[in-house]
Amino acid sequence: MAHKVILEIKPSDPTSELDAVTAFGEVLDTIDLANETLPPKARRALRWELEKASKNSPFTVEIEATAIESPEIDFQAVSHLAGTLEYLIDDVDAPPPEWLGAKALNKAKRLFEKNADGVRSNITFPEINREIRITQITAHKALRRIEELLSKAIEWPTELGSVEGLIVEVGRHYKKPSFTLRTSRDSGSIKCIVTDDEVMERIGQEHTWAGAWMSKPVIVSGKIFRDKAGQIHSIEVRDVRYPPSPPNNLEEALDEGFTEGLSAEEYLKKIRGEM
Repeated sequence: MAHKVILEIKPSDPTSELDAVTAFGEVLDTIDLANETLPPKARRALRWELEKASKNSPFTVEIEATAIESPEIDFQAVSHLAGTLEYLIDDVDAPPPEWLGAKALNKAKRLFEKNADGVRSNITFPEINREIRITQITAHKALRRIEELLSKAIEWPTELGSVEGLIVEVGRHYKKPSFTLRTSRDSGSIKCIVTDDEVMERIGQEHTWAGAWMSKPVIVSGKIFRDKAGQIHSIEVRDVRYPPSPPNNLEEALDEGFTEGLSAEEYLKKIRGEM
């Protein structure tokens, strides 16, 4: 079952005209916020469609969330969106919902900044019977709460580790060689930066564009940096290597010497680059 979101947008000052860019920006920010409350896999299983739009006052847009695979994802997106807006506007004396991480807070910040700058919104969720009004006053209130929550967001320490993925782009980052790694786990992109000249020379000799063109996975090891939501956003590269080839047949996999004398747990750590 698809779930609708109806947005009525008007200027805070009745004598002024609504800017079309701001109005459509409000719609896009609303969709971005709803998507950010979902795990990456769920986002890919959700489609937003424009059902209706009216330029009459108030400017009204009806959008619809439709799950491509799991039927509950559209309900999740809409209920998370409503829950996020209510939590940030109302004086709720409780920890933020589990889906409201730093990335979602920053999406919400963009949305409320438009409302604080002269736009009023009325957002209706017909299927879950909820209606939320955003004014300049409630927008400023929400922005103060967002800043408070962001200041308390977890600061993740750097760590040494490895990530497997596909190289999808090669370039430079502040005059240092870099490449973008697309991870297989959630299709997220990680900026990989080579700061050491010796590592740069070795990697350049051992790897070519052919591997990237053939979608050959690599394991990137180095210093891992995370954002406040705990997601890996960059790696200071120490090494890039290809993962070991899997056994060609069952007999090889059952060979007693296949794990080189290591336990199953130790061998898995080795092929993942964790030992």
